[in-house]
Amino acid sequence: MPETREVKTNQVDQRCPECGNGWMRPNGVVQQTNPPQYEHTCTNCGAKRTYGMRYPYIV
Repeated sequence: MPETREVKTNQVDQRCPECGNGWMRPNGVVQQTNPPQYEHTCTNCGAKRTYGMRYPYIV
C-alpha cells in the first residue's frame, strides 16, 4: 500500500559576484558546448556570468 512521507528540500542559489546584492537568473542564452553553459543576469546590477547549471535549483 502507498505511504506518504515528509521530504525536506533546499534551494541552491547564486548571489551576484559583482554587486553581492542581486541573484543570478538564467536569461535564456545557452551555449551548446559539452556540457552546456547557461548565461545568467544579475537581478540587481545586470552583470552577466555563465555557469554549468541553471540557478536556482532544488536539491
